[in-house]
Formats: sequence, structure tokens, C-alpha cells
Amino acid sequence: DVLVTVGSLATSAMLAYEGTRALPLVFSMVLYPAASGFLGRPGRQVTGASLDVSPDRQFQTLRTLLPQARRVGVLYSDAETGGVVRAAEPDARRYGFEIVPASVDNPAAALAALGELMDRVDAIWTVADSHVFTANTTSPLLLSTLRHRVPLFGLSFAQVRSGALVALAPDYAAVGRQTAEIAAKVVAGKPADSLPVATPDQVGLALNLRTAALLGVAVPPSLEASALEVVR
Repeated sequence: DVLVTVGSLATSAMLAYEGTRALPLVFSMVLYPAASGFLGRPGRQVTGASLDVSPDRQFQTLRTLLPQARRVGVLYSDAETGGVVRAAEPDARRYGFEIVPASVDNPAAALAALGELMDRVDAIWTVADSHVFTANTTSPLLLSTLRHRVPLFGLSFAQVRSGALVALAPDYAAVGRQTAEIAAKVVAGKPADSLPVATPDQVGLALNLRTAALLGVAVPPSLEASALEVVR
């Protein structure tokens, strides 16, 4: 009655497979479903539960940590996450930030682009972009921000353990529950495309207090107390 996919690769494969065209599709554990081209396909009933933590929540957290910051840089590929960066600009402005974008075409260019970007901004915000973050580039990028003493809003708790100042990450079990709730509604007769894509309703915060001390960032006690993970 309904096809559930887990992850972007599975979702992309099933949307490309004509044998599933008649089935409503509910995806789970997907980043940026609109930018990935999963939504609005003619003749396809598609919705699901994404991993996207809202930019509003991210910039609210960044403002709490960095009350004086104004310019926030971001590395991205225009082809992959340009739409995500542009869509985040109103949320950034709401919290008094100006996004300073730097587009790269391949991971080999990311480190040099970051070096130029850090001279012009107060902090770095990140988006999950395969043209920037790879197994070979992530550690050098994190180390570069520490050397330049520029706060980095990371993508994951793992990045916080490696030196990023802060990250917000979804509770994956909760995303699974949201996926099941959506699938149940589709099985009960709701058209999939009439159901909005769910964003994580449970999000955890990670903080690196060692990085905060290096950067001279005063972490509010209330924010520290709310963190799911703290690196000391």
C-alpha cells in the first residue's frame, strides 16, 4: 500500500524505478528533500520525514552563543545546496546575521575557500554538501577554523567532538516514529502529497567547551544545561 525508503540513495532509486510509480512513497532520514528533487514530481505521491533541522533554530542557537557576531560564512556548492543557503537567508536576517556565501565546485577547493572566507566573517555555518565535507576534507576544515579561532557551527555531534563549537542533530528514533506516523496516514487513505514533509520534532544540542575556551566564547549556563552532549 505504501513504499517507505530510508536515506537519499534509496529514495532516489525508487523514484527512478518505474515499477514503483503507482505506489505512494514515504521517505525517511533524508536531507534537503526539495533541493534533492524528491518533491513535486508529476504523477508521484511523495512525502516523508526529513533530517533537516530548521535554519531558524540553528541561527537562534548561534545568536545565543555569539551575541556580537554579524557576518556568518558558509561553504557550499551552488548545484547541490545553493537553494538551501538562499532559503536560510531570511532566518539569518531575523537573528541579525548576514550570510556570506562561498561557492566551491569540488572538495579540493574547499580548504582554500575557507581560508579566504574566515578573514571576512565572525563564524562559519555549515550545510551538508558533498562538495565540501568528505572523509578527506572534514578534519582539515575543522582544524583550520580552530587555528584561525573562528567558531564553527557543525553538522553533527561527531564534528563537535572533533572541534566544532556547536551542532544540532535530530533524534533518529524520533524521525523513525514520525515516518511511521506519516505512513500510517497514507495507508488510512490520505494522499501522500497532501501531507507536509516532517522536520525533526526532537533535536539534540552538542557543545565543545574546550573550543569555547580557545575562542573566548562564554557559553550561557542555560544553554550548557540543555545540551545532550558536552565536550569538556
